[in-house]
Amino acid sequence: MKNLKPAANGPAKTPGAEVLNTVASYFRQYLVCDDHQLTILTLWAACTRFKQVFSTAPYLDIRSPEPCSGKTTCLNLLNLICYTKAFLTGVPAATLLARCLPEQCFEDPGMSENQPLFMLLLDDCHHTFNHSELQPALALLNSGSDSGSFFAWGQHDYYLFGPKAFAGNTRLPQSLAARCIPIVLRRPKPSEKFSRTLPDSEDGDVLAHSLKDWAEDISSALAKAAQNEPAQLPLALSPGQRRCVEPLIHIADFAGGAWPARARAAAVAVFDLAEASPQLQMLWDVRSIFRDKNNPEYLATSDLLSELRQMDSRPWCDWGTKSGKRLASHLRPFGIHSHHINRSQGEFYGYLCNDFQDAWERYLLPLSTATNSDKLPASYDGNGSYEGTQSPSLTGSITGISAIGAD
Repeated sequence: MKNLKPAANGPAKTPGAEVLNTVASYFRQYLVCDDHQLTILTLWAACTRFKQVFSTAPYLDIRSPEPCSGKTTCLNLLNLICYTKAFLTGVPAATLLARCLPEQCFEDPGMSENQPLFMLLLDDCHHTFNHSELQPALALLNSGSDSGSFFAWGQHDYYLFGPKAFAGNTRLPQSLAARCIPIVLRRPKPSEKFSRTLPDSEDGDVLAHSLKDWAEDISSALAKAAQNEPAQLPLALSPGQRRCVEPLIHIADFAGGAWPARARAAAVAVFDLAEASPQLQMLWDVRSIFRDKNNPEYLATSDLLSELRQMDSRPWCDWGTKSGKRLASHLRPFGIHSHHINRSQGEFYGYLCNDFQDAWERYLLPLSTATNSDKLPASYDGNGSYEGTQSPSLTGSITGISAIGAD
């Protein structure tokens, strides 16, 4: 790890890109994940070092296909270098409330900007979300994602705004998951070399001080920039997803170097098609079928089903020939219904291409912009403008999908 310790004659200003590069290298020693996940983790760690700068707080949903993939290790690493108010493991919902509420109560909601941020790491959270007290615990956590929200309990209001990270063996409740950026860790191969022993606190302290010093250097300018959304937000992001990643992209813009492009590419990639609902997958696949057939006026239900069954990676590959009702149930949430069509070749049920246009435009990235090569800002000069441009690489898990209900 690079030496980022302050000089003997006082703390030296360290370029943001260098700080973030060092944090990313630190994570890379212990976690098996792709570069996009690593980028989000690094920017999230930096985000915990800023106080009342952003109007939203990014949450992380740290998961893995199987146990023993590094979720707890990830939280331990974050705990070493982030500003953390609480790090809890496997607590029941009632215990979560009891531990989070003290010291977060105040009488004047108008003074929320003076309240300390509440950063929480919650491991084995499947235990928390499996009890009768789930709803108040969920309301508490949901309230912490927006700077203007408060959690009312008894006669008092509580302010729990701040970044939070959750790790567990089951999916998060939907309302909480919609506020999270998914981080998927993988179990290492026997041949992959990485450290199985957590670092000592000294290395974590060095990185923590570097992040803290850099955050203090740019905090005022960042707060000014954060009053507006970042430039060139990827079109593939839904409104809810944009709220999740905006603070991280602002931070990346101030860091400069390759980080503005990396942040935007990661923001698209981490919200993968696998995270989309089956209904949204269906909408995407039906558009592909219409496109491949040069967007005819209509397609018979039987023809759509025949094409869908040929998609080996989709749930509908096993559907039978008489699955019209199943298809209808996937399209009904978008207000799309089949029609009785009478043509020279006979009478049949089918779907009109025009009926899909609104949903395709509303929920899917336009096909012509699926690959975005626009210029992005490379670095922020601290005075309200950007210096230079950098072409991002938006390859990887770009799907053009915006998740339903993300906001």
